[in-house]
Order: sequence, then C-alpha cells, then structure tokens
Amino acid sequence: MIHFAHLWVFALLPLYWWCERRCFPALPTLRLSNVQFLRRAAGGLGSRERWIRWWIVILMVTALANPVTEKVRTLHNAKGYSVALLLDASYSMREGDRFETAKRVLSDFILHRPYDRMALEVFGDRARLAAPMSYDKSGLQTILKHLHPGVAGGRDTALYEALFAGADLFEKEPKNNRVMILLTDGIDTVGSVPLETAIRRVREAGIRVYTIGVGDDFRRRVLKRIATETGGTFFDASDPKGLASIYARIDRLEKSSIATYRSTERRSYYRIPLGLAVGLLVLLLGLKIRQRRGILPVGGALLLSLLALYGPGIERGLRQTPHSGGDLLLALDASRSMKAKDLYPDRFRFALHKAKGLLSELHRTRVGVLLFTRRAWLLAPPTGDYEALRRLLDGIGLESIERKGSDWNALVKAASQLGEGNRSRVLLIFSDGEGIKDPYALARQASEANLTLFGYAAATEKGVTIPDGKGLLRDQRGDVVVTRLDPRFAETVRQSGGRFFVARNDDGDLKEIARKVEEALGERKATGLAASGEENLYWIPLLLALVIFMVPWKWKLGMGSRE
Repeated sequence: MIHFAHLWVFALLPLYWWCERRCFPALPTLRLSNVQFLRRAAGGLGSRERWIRWWIVILMVTALANPVTEKVRTLHNAKGYSVALLLDASYSMREGDRFETAKRVLSDFILHRPYDRMALEVFGDRARLAAPMSYDKSGLQTILKHLHPGVAGGRDTALYEALFAGADLFEKEPKNNRVMILLTDGIDTVGSVPLETAIRRVREAGIRVYTIGVGDDFRRRVLKRIATETGGTFFDASDPKGLASIYARIDRLEKSSIATYRSTERRSYYRIPLGLAVGLLVLLLGLKIRQRRGILPVGGALLLSLLALYGPGIERGLRQTPHSGGDLLLALDASRSMKAKDLYPDRFRFALHKAKGLLSELHRTRVGVLLFTRRAWLLAPPTGDYEALRRLLDGIGLESIERKGSDWNALVKAASQLGEGNRSRVLLIFSDGEGIKDPYALARQASEANLTLFGYAAATEKGVTIPDGKGLLRDQRGDVVVTRLDPRFAETVRQSGGRFFVARNDDGDLKEIARKVEEALGERKATGLAASGEENLYWIPLLLALVIFMVPWKWKLGMGSRE
C-alpha cells in the first residue's frame, strides 16, 4: 500500500496559500474606467495561470513527501528443522508415472518449507547423496528436476542402506528437530545393511522417520516398524492426491520454531508527481515567454526539477548485505576422454582427488558441485558443509550416465542458474578441454552469466589412448583414439579473465588455487557492493525549486513592484 515517507511536507500547502495573500503588502491601487474591457483583454489568463501554479506546487510537495511502498520481509537465522528426503529411484518407480508424481509432491513440500535445511538422497542399487544439507532451495529444486529412475542403479532397492546412510546427513545438524521422509514403492532387495542396524542407527541419531509407501508392492509391516520405532508415522499413498495430502500433513506436524528479524524493501514513486510537475512547468514557461516576464524563476524551477527527476546521488561507501560474498562452483568433466591414464590413476579420479583436497584449503567459501558430459548435472548446490561435499564426491558413480562428448555450453548454462542475490561466482573446471569449439564465444557466454572461469588441466600434452572395456576406444574408421590436453581450454580461461592451473602430481598447488579463488571472489564482492551505498538526493534540487514557487510572485524591492 502506498504511503508518504514525509507526510509533514504537506503543511507547506496552507503556508503557500496564506503567504500568497498575506506575506507582502499589496501594490498601490489602480482605478480603471472599464474593468470589463480589461478582463476581456486578459482573457482569463491570470486565473488559469494561478491554477497551473497551484498544481505545480501540489505536485512538487507530493514528490517531496515521497510516496513509497514498503515490503517487509522476515529473514530467518538458520534455526529451523533439518530434513532429509529419501527418494526411491529404482526402475519400479517408472510404473504409472510414480516417480514424476513423487518429484512434483517433493517439490511442493520444499516450497512449503522455505526456512529449513534440507538434504536429498536417492537410492536404487545403492544409496547416493544427491544434495547435502543446505538452505539453497533453488539448487535443491534444480537437482530434483533432473533426477530419473536408475540414477543410482535401478535393478535393486537398497532401502535399508539408504536409511542407514541417511543418518550421516545429520552429522553436523542440531540434535533436536531432525526429520527424515522416506518414500518408496518396494522392499529392500540388497541386504547390505540389516533392518535392525539401520533403525538403531537412525534412532541413536535422534531422527524421526516418516515412511510413505507408494504403489501396491511395498511391505507395509516394515515401513510401519521403521516409522513407529523412530517416533514417526507411516502413510499409504496410492494416488497423487493422497500423496500430496500426506506431505501437507507432515508440513503441519513439523512446524519450525525459528528466531527472526525483519528487513524492509522500499520502493519510491516520487518521479510520477514530479514528472507531471515538470510538464506543467514547461507549459507555464511557454506562457511566460509569450508574456515576456517571469521567465527566470519559472525556468530555474524547471531546471532544478529536471535535476531532481534525474535523481542525483552520492556514494556513502561499501555497505554489507545479507547475501554478500561469493560461491565457488566445481565442475568435473566425466566424458570418455577422462578415462585416459596419463594422470594417476586416471584423469577423472585424479580430478576428483584434487577437488576433495581443495575443500581442505578453503575458508568459509560456499561450494557447489557440477558434473558434465553431453549434458550438465548439478550434484550439490552451494553449501558450506565441506564434509557433506566430500561424502558426495566419494559417492559419485558414472555407471548410469552417457559419457560420450562434452557440452561446455550446457555446463555454463547450468552454472548460471545457481545465482543467488548479489553473490559472485567462480566456475573451476577440472577437464582435459576436449569439446571446446569457440573459446571466445564460451568466455563471452560465461561473462554474460556473471561467471569467472578457472581451469585445472586434468590431462597432459602427451597423447595417450582411452581404455574402452577390454580394449581401446576407436573412432568410426577403426583407428585408435588419442587424447591430449586441448590448448583451447587455457585460451577460454584466459579470455574469461580467470586463472589456469597445470596438473601436479602432489597437492602443493591446492593452497595456491584456494588463494586465487578467494581473491577473485573478494574482488567481485567489493565491486558488487559499491553501488549499494548510494543515497538519492533528489530532495535538494526539488526543495530549491519549491522555494522559488513558495515565494509570492509579486513582491516589493524598494523600486516599485515587479513580477
């Protein structure tokens, strides 16, 4: 709702009305023999001009009072519940569109819990961490969107293993307010962890488990036991509406107790009345030019009003905001060429080792993880939980993804979607550089997405072959494929303004990489916050313009009267 930031300014209107009549003595009276003739000659110009002046003053005062709207936002200080979502991603979830239905309901549940930390784990042949504990709901939604049955192997259902591993997600979370939601349509067919062991592990961690059976082939008794022995509840959902109602009920049961503080987002609309006043000033100036008098004060007021409309400002220095800082996005190339063994034990596992080691050298920088081949996958949204990221990197499996080719444009596009507020981002890519077609276009795409590219050469310039099953990878003509570090990788990074690092067998380069990354994020942080300290001083020229109009147009200067 619109209100005025400085309502008292309207007190100037009756002051102007009084001053127009009382401030200065009247001019000597001039007697005329034919008043009607004078009125017809003037054509009512004085009356119209007076109304124009009144409207100018009213609009100027309205602009000076500053009509604004205010939107109060409640910000939370990270004391909500910790929620782990365990989603069955075995092949049986493809039946009857179960998996897509479950994803839609999970997405809706995430939207209704905006202030809790959430993690996502999927399971099929094995349990796989899809997203560590984080407040970044946007990244979590992106990961959920790209999940599909079989992402963790789909022939079996490692239900008990997922339950056991899910307890590790809460390792650094507060011991109270821990909730786990387990959704499955099947039974455990792996047997890697006994049910009693999994339940005991979850119960000791203080986690309440809400189990949801989907379809008609799950074991009701087992899911009820898991829920009952952990303090949760079992639900049976065989239709989308029932499933949605279950999540709505859980949302009501698990209300968070969160400490809050408020911030106000203010939007000013002073330019609307001021713009109208400028239009009337132009009209009045035209009348004064025709009359050949009073041009100077009207013209001065017009110039000052135009200056106020522009909105002059001064920089008050840097000002911190709640989302200041930057994010590091680690991207791992998982294409077939990363199987080459010119780095030990192979390029991909060498890059994986470097990425995990880098986490030990960083200091409070949020880190996200992406994987790319012919498409890009978000493995983890930016988070400060390095231990969870290490577990995620340890659990990366490439068995179920297509590793043919590398789409660098898809990687940059996926990374660009991880923006949050004014946070700057560095995209550190571990790759051999194969698949880059145009370094300049790729660097331009990254720049437009506000990304700084860093590169780590996960390959050597020496040509090597690529293992493929029991033999070597061959092209369509049957020739053995030889791969080496592509020089276009370094050129892309250079064009982006980032840093390029050559592979080293020891870990002595990690400290330097971390320092350069944090320097880049620090520089982007400073420039990004500089504008936030600017104060709009439109009221100064507007007040001067108003003073000109607040003074009566007729005054006495000792040498007679003048207008």
